[in-house]
Amino acid sequence: MSEERFDAVIIGALGRMDMDGKIPWTEGDTCVWYFAYVSDKLDLRKDCRFDSTVKSAHWDDQLHLWHISCDEKESPYNVSARHLIACTGFASKPYTPDLKGLNTFQGVSTHTGRWPELGIETTGKRVAVLVQERVVKHLTVFQRTPNLAIPMRQHELTKQVQDQYKFTYGPAYEKLRTTFAGLQCDFIYSPMQNDTPEQRQAVFEKLWEQGGFSFWLGNYLAMLIDQGANDEIYAFWQEKNPSLEQTYYDVFNQDNVDIVNLRETPIVEVTPKGIKTSAQEYEVDVLIFATGWDSHTGCIMDIDLRGLDGESIQDHWKDRLTT
Repeated sequence: MSEERFDAVIIGALGRMDMDGKIPWTEGDTCVWYFAYVSDKLDLRKDCRFDSTVKSAHWDDQLHLWHISCDEKESPYNVSARHLIACTGFASKPYTPDLKGLNTFQGVSTHTGRWPELGIETTGKRVAVLVQERVVKHLTVFQRTPNLAIPMRQHELTKQVQDQYKFTYGPAYEKLRTTFAGLQCDFIYSPMQNDTPEQRQAVFEKLWEQGGFSFWLGNYLAMLIDQGANDEIYAFWQEKNPSLEQTYYDVFNQDNVDIVNLRETPIVEVTPKGIKTSAQEYEVDVLIFATGWDSHTGCIMDIDLRGLDGESIQDHWKDRLTT
């Protein structure tokens, strides 16, 4: 299938989707619904293997083929292919720090990236790290560095809004091919200093109100290469703290929330009852790791991946990432 044909099929499928009541910045249940819809629409399941873990992929120099081995519930699955594309994502492997005593904790613990499908009961309990739960008895956030956030501007996709979008699908998809990040917004490539301070402030305000990634990836390109420009944009961001994200900073201001600065009092160990820092022990019922991801290379490095002359990806990337 050609690239152009694939785009046409996707646009056609999306153009007939009923997104009434959905939101643009999706939550987990909406993502599941979307994937199921597209899968059914394009009949994708027949070409997928589920509950299968790729253990190794070895390049055969003689046959010019990849030999791939997988673990599955019933039995191992092996396949050979000329091309191997690792769609492992940049943030698909959760990172949990190797804290002393973690396996002794007697409460409930999980990573945000492995949140149970049925959720976790936190009502009336003492929770550590969870930053957007409002019904806990007490929340303690163990934080090393404040999170840099931008406004989401969440809103409902009504039928009227959808109808307006459907007429722009074609041009919108064409624009994605031309922007830096493959989004509808793109950098302002003209020199930032060509605009007056008043004009720059107007640009910042407009991007801020648009929400999403606009303030980051639709701002002046100078932000990434000029310290003075970066400082000016950061100063604007600092003044906007109270309205970031949806409820991120609001939660920090609740009476039942404490923040522990890990730069001042680092974690010593996890105990059966909670977390012990260099200053004191905090007893909690639920321990949630919002510690991010083993990003970009995490999943690839877990695979026994061997290329030309049998060289492993671990050896190939031992000094730096190259492609």
